[in-house]
Amino acid sequence: MLERAARLEPVVRRAAGGRRSGERGAGAAGIGTVFHEHRPYAPGDDVRYVDWNAWARLRTRQVKLFEREESLDLHVLLDRSASMGGGRGSKLEVGARAAALVGAAAIAHGDVVRLRLLPSGGTATRGIAGRDGVPSLAAALAAVEPGATTPLGAALREVFPELRRRGAALLVTDFLASGGDGRRDGDGAGGWRRAIDFLVHRRVELTCLHVVADEELHPPDDGPLRLRDVETGEEAELDVDDAVRDAYAERFRRHLREVESYVRAKGARHVVIDASRAGEADLLRALLRAGVLR
Repeated sequence: MLERAARLEPVVRRAAGGRRSGERGAGAAGIGTVFHEHRPYAPGDDVRYVDWNAWARLRTRQVKLFEREESLDLHVLLDRSASMGGGRGSKLEVGARAAALVGAAAIAHGDVVRLRLLPSGGTATRGIAGRDGVPSLAAALAAVEPGATTPLGAALREVFPELRRRGAALLVTDFLASGGDGRRDGDGAGGWRRAIDFLVHRRVELTCLHVVADEELHPPDDGPLRLRDVETGEEAELDVDDAVRDAYAERFRRHLREVESYVRAKGARHVVIDASRAGEADLLRALLRAGVLR
């Protein structure tokens, strides 16, 4: 499946410095393959780049300028908080598989994948590229374990630098990391919103893979439950009936809508990844449908 992904291409809509949607150029005039603009001919210009069609129409000599192409940095930001370890099949494992597919396509097209764990836990940021890049990325992602509790926004500030070259970011998270004050991000702490704002401020093209577990989409049947928050340790007992289950389902759907609306309002992609459909073929189809790959 990684070999299939490597034959695809990550969709970059507006890389920093580019002029038009979908371009991968550096935004600088020069000799390349992506047309940039015309300018009047000046003595000493290479006559091979004179636009003779423009001369025939306008009787003015114009030189065609092109953008110099360069590789792209794809920053894979993988949330390894404790909540990502939940769900049948593990949200972290499913998110890592999806990231591997996108990363394989990027590496195959000459880009550099920079894997950044949230939080880092002392793990050095790795730049992965070249002939051995795809297996190296797959091995690095397979080795990631859940269990951290650092808030998402704080974790991003720890590992994500000011960028000296343009790039894209793939944020893989369940948007349920603790806000740092004992509350969940979706309950008013604003932690996940701050995380999105931080990345948008870094001027990367952002895609968010929102991983959800089957249990989150389809809560359990009636009966008493003892619930424990895996990140805060808080416990609660609950009797589940139809009313409780319906109220929960509506609250979770509202949370998904809130995240999607906020992410898209910031000009980023939001893709829900259902961990119950975790096969690589399912993930690849989801990424293609969402326009993350083509």
